[in-house]
Amino acid sequence: MQKITPFIWLDGTTDEAMTTYASLFRDGEVIGRY
Repeated sequence: MQKITPFIWLDGTTDEAMTTYASLFRDGEVIGRY
């Protein structure tokens, strides 16, 4: 299966957005935060 590597730019609610986005995919997880 091909991996998806998204780049998402946000100003503000970053933690909430990462959690929500990762929850959309089975086995989705946040592996890094900059």
